[in-house]
Amino acid sequence: MPSVRHHPRAIALLLVVVAFVSACASHQAELRIALTTINAASDGFVAWDDQHQADVVAHAISLDQGKADLASYRKKREPVIRIFAVAYKATATAALEPTTENLLVLAADLADLKTAVVELGASWPKDGGSP
Repeated sequence: MPSVRHHPRAIALLLVVVAFVSACASHQAELRIALTTINAASDGFVAWDDQHQADVVAHAISLDQGKADLASYRKKREPVIRIFAVAYKATATAALEPTTENLLVLAADLADLKTAVVELGASWPKDGGSP
């Protein structure tokens, strides 16, 4: 039986397969980190958001002020909710088509999500990864 050494095409194909498997493993790790980060941020944000809304209501002097303050907060919160959806969609896209471009979009979306969450006043998970 001839050895692989004598078949340059076989060597090239083997190298492509090894590179593909390595890239897939790397992409899977990146996707796992991204999804874990988004889930941790979402869990933390939901808990913070519930408490924050309760605090807004508790500190209201009147019913009208409470309604107005709560509506104002919810309007500020809307972009954060949208960015969570964008980040989850980017994760799904990168999982289905793990190209460098999709992974870079996911990283940018994670950075935007972190900024939005922190700017609203919630905290970002310390052990959930850092975009």
